[in-house]
Amino acid sequence: MTITIKKLDEYIERLVAGNAFVEHVTIKVNRSQTGYHLPNNSKVHLNLEFETSANVPQDAEYYENIKESLYYIENRVIQPLYDIFGENYIVKIQFDCDGELIQEGMEIVSHIHFGRDTPLHIMLRKIEGRLSPYVKMAKSVQNVTLKGHNYQLSLINFNIICNVKDITAMLKEPVNTSVKAQWYSKIHLLVEEWNNTKDYKYEYSLPVTSGRLMVDISKQIFTFREEKRVSEK
Repeated sequence: MTITIKKLDEYIERLVAGNAFVEHVTIKVNRSQTGYHLPNNSKVHLNLEFETSANVPQDAEYYENIKESLYYIENRVIQPLYDIFGENYIVKIQFDCDGELIQEGMEIVSHIHFGRDTPLHIMLRKIEGRLSPYVKMAKSVQNVTLKGHNYQLSLINFNIICNVKDITAMLKEPVNTSVKAQWYSKIHLLVEEWNNTKDYKYEYSLPVTSGRLMVDISKQIFTFREEKRVSEK
């Protein structure tokens, strides 16, 4: 599927009309799904969130630079990431005072999502099948976070910070099988451990150092839930 920003001209006109200075743009790509399957007729939603300062007049060249930068991001980042992730991700980009794209420090958040009541073996198979793109970007991954809700793993988040120009090169890299095995082994153990958890919600964040998941240095959040009937004393 080709991902394009079809109404970019309209968005730029809105910025011009509001004399907007663009702080950053957050682009969200979401592919709808039902349960733990991706149906053939699933839809892809592309959301662009502009954070701006209003009534800060800019010249025509500024807005043209913003427009060209977004077209560049569409081709060099949004489409390649969709081709390799195939699911949901968020990209946050920033611009300088001339409207030029800031290449360094681009933030990407992507995740592997699990529908409610997904069987454990389906979870593990999906993790193994979806892990390769993140392993290719391992040196840019900051942390991997497992989040559970309603007593079940709901998603695995990957937080990435990289240079825009590095995206193409990273995605062309072969998968390091040793790194993939290390990541899968650690995640597998945690998923199995928490599959039968009594924690209503949980969050387990693993930092990534030199491409390796660091299980011993982690941040954990647990939420316990109790229910009582109104008639109970």
